[in-house]
Amino acid sequence: MSDQLIALANLISKGVLDITAAYKESGKPYPALDDPDAPPHISGDAQHEAATNIVLAAAAHLRRPSDVIMDTVYSMHTTSAIRTAVECGIAEMLREAGPQGLSTLEIGKKAGVEHRKLGRVLRFLSARHIFKEVRPDVFANNRNSAALDTGKPFESIKSRPLDKYENAKPNMAAFVSHASSEPFSRGAILLDQYLLDPESSFSDDPAVTPFSRGQGHPIAWFEFIEKPENERLLRNNSAAMAVSASLFPNDLFVSAFDWASLKEGSTVVDVGGGVGSCTLPLCKAYPHLKYVVQDRAAVVPQAQGYWDHNYPEALKTGLVSIQANDFFNPQPIKNASIFMMRFVLHDWPDSPARKIMSRLRSSAIKNETKLILLEFVVPYTCDTRTTESQFKHVSGAETLIMDQEGGGAPWPLLPSLGPATSHIYFVDMRMMNSCNAPERTLGAWIALAEGTGWELEEVKRGPLCALIYKAI
Repeated sequence: MSDQLIALANLISKGVLDITAAYKESGKPYPALDDPDAPPHISGDAQHEAATNIVLAAAAHLRRPSDVIMDTVYSMHTTSAIRTAVECGIAEMLREAGPQGLSTLEIGKKAGVEHRKLGRVLRFLSARHIFKEVRPDVFANNRNSAALDTGKPFESIKSRPLDKYENAKPNMAAFVSHASSEPFSRGAILLDQYLLDPESSFSDDPAVTPFSRGQGHPIAWFEFIEKPENERLLRNNSAAMAVSASLFPNDLFVSAFDWASLKEGSTVVDVGGGVGSCTLPLCKAYPHLKYVVQDRAAVVPQAQGYWDHNYPEALKTGLVSIQANDFFNPQPIKNASIFMMRFVLHDWPDSPARKIMSRLRSSAIKNETKLILLEFVVPYTCDTRTTESQFKHVSGAETLIMDQEGGGAPWPLLPSLGPATSHIYFVDMRMMNSCNAPERTLGAWIALAEGTGWELEEVKRGPLCALIYKAI
């Protein structure tokens, strides 16, 4: 045990020194927790990211089992508390108050909430480094709570709550409002019932989920939020998806493949591409190709507006075209060199996901057409070197092999780095709750292609992994 403690201490110490060195090299100060206007953390620096993850993973080893279990089971209160802060507009209120903050009495009056109860919520969040108690019962924003600020005047969001996230500055509040909504929360606590009921446990139906169990009848998430009475949920869903997309650069596809190797005029199809935000940087970088952005007919007018605003010449010259197509229907493009999808298949259980892939394969050219997915690859939480042979036919798979020696997590950390990568597992639980769909491991991505006419031939590690399939 003493060896483990010494190893953990060394990892934390070295990690902090590496983080310090990364900021020194960048010429930027480390963002202070107490400063709501602190500059963002440096991004794209592998040394900084690795060191931060190791420090977080090592520190998690030091907690007592009872504390770990209690924090986990009580996490529902963290969700409800941060949602309360967002719905009350606390971050906007405190931004207007400045560094001196506001008393809970003043906050309660502005929000129309009993101030002592609201103060307890804010103190609970402050203990988790969201907001700062500057004096007894007086709170101000800090670096973390500032991420919940829409930048709008408090009175504006109070009087027009439906428009809260429209034309707002980049913020995490929309994501909080979406992910903590009552339908999601109600479904999450029914997970045990959902799994213990054989009828739902073994179902591959997107309408049979913990979320729909909470509604009392099978209904798919996207069908539910498009009901007229759920306008706010639909708006928040769209705003939250924009937040999620902003966390991953739209140009990830640019580095996912050797686009220059494609012949002049080769066709690239962005399947389920929304407005085409992923195609925009790609067509600017490789204008020798032709691009088709496909999505449901209802999305086409939005896509047209997006391109008219961002790159109207692309539509006028035919560099880019917009096409209405449901990816469950036959694929109309028969000569594509590349089909690409970002965060599409993670919305679907295996059976419908395979149907989407099969539709694309029916229009693909054997040994020529590629299918490129940008998705999460869920890390295994065990050492996978002993099973490395099952992935050996996939180029780049070795970069995802989890171990505690050969470039992976150092001993005694979990090979997946535990809490440092917890967001991927949270998203996986969220997808099961809402869509009966998974975030997939490397093994699951390989298995998904079976029987579809595609075979995974390469994977490229990154913020989102690029999974490259060939038509067989």
